[in-house]
Amino acid sequence: MLLPIDEVRRGLLHFDREVCETVIDFFALNEIRDAGVMSLVIQRIDDSNWHEAFSSYDFLPGLLQSKESLDWLIGRLPSLLHSQHGMRGHIAAAIRNTIINADTLLLSQRLRELLSAVALGEGGRPAIIARIEAASLPPGDLFGRLESICQELGPDSVWPSDQIQLSNRLIEGLRRYPDACKQQVTQILSQRAEDYWPLELGVRLAGELRLRDTVPLLINLLIEEEWLWEDCAQALGRIGSDDGLDQHGHRILFRGKTEDQAFEDFGGEAGAVAFTVNVVFDGGVLRQDGHYQPA
Repeated sequence: MLLPIDEVRRGLLHFDREVCETVIDFFALNEIRDAGVMSLVIQRIDDSNWHEAFSSYDFLPGLLQSKESLDWLIGRLPSLLHSQHGMRGHIAAAIRNTIINADTLLLSQRLRELLSAVALGEGGRPAIIARIEAASLPPGDLFGRLESICQELGPDSVWPSDQIQLSNRLIEGLRRYPDACKQQVTQILSQRAEDYWPLELGVRLAGELRLRDTVPLLINLLIEEEWLWEDCAQALGRIGSDDGLDQHGHRILFRGKTEDQAFEDFGGEAGAVAFTVNVVFDGGVLRQDGHYQPA
């Protein structure tokens, strides 16, 4: 059995910060949409301080924000910028990024306030407007614009930063229309789409849109295409739940290696992604000390 999500969430108030940060990575890096997480993050910060609560705040943009948490962040930003806090630059940047990337409905409700918020910086306000505009487009327009980028740049070139930002907004808009995109994404993953579609983009779309029907295709790519291992693992982590996917666990987790070798591979930046694949596919538990224990 998987550890219930309520038990995992409780780790955010664990006295050991390393355990807490393992748990926050589990939620943030895999975009697990849990409204209770941010309230516990706020509680941890209010109970101590910004410096002691977490060693880094890069996770903030990956958390689901509510009206209350967004108000809390907006209210904290101006005073933080004028503080002598050693991490103020890092924390302020994380808060700005979180506000800019919050749900567009929440942003629309506060647009007048946000457009006059000097603390968001010069780039923050145009980014919010661009996200709200993209969110208003129908699925055909969103997918068509994404396809135009792929046609122009192709699968092998390095995309310019402005096109990456635009594609991110388009993909975000498509999250609301998974059924409208299922057939096209399946074709990309099956490598039956036009050759200008990057395969890794198809993997990302499958994860972002949480297309459960693509799981067998993602598993095959994960096993057969070494260079796509982390992309597929992250997509599977986003799609995954405890109902029916754990049958693939051993095949993914070990990939012909011993358990020790497999866990060694899960270090570094890919650790949180692999940790989620463990939780989703191997049916183990998160121990109280923050370590993952396979079933």
